[in-house]
Amino acid sequence: DNLTKHCVYEGNLEFFGNTSEARDIPSPDCWRWNQAKSRKTVSITGGQVTFFKLAPRKTHQNSDIALPRLKIWKYCIKLNNREVFYCLWCEKGFKTPPNQNYTYNAL
Repeated sequence: DNLTKHCVYEGNLEFFGNTSEARDIPSPDCWRWNQAKSRKTVSITGGQVTFFKLAPRKTHQNSDIALPRLKIWKYCIKLNNREVFYCLWCEKGFKTPPNQNYTYNAL
């Protein structure tokens, strides 16, 4: 149920059974994934879905590195039978493997 390095590729959709933190999503040392404060919850047949956006944020504010234009959405799906699972969808991501100079955090 671990995230894969593919979760940062545009259009990728991953489902998993355990929750994960923004820090679990691969990123280089110069930036990290930042979770938006705004959350939306919608009712669906048989449960509800809560979702929010994740975007890159510099790890050091005085860094002059340009942030990539990436956007991932995290979904928490709670079914009425108390089953819970999670999904990550990469709306804007890498189209090819990231620059080899990036050092990604361990998953």
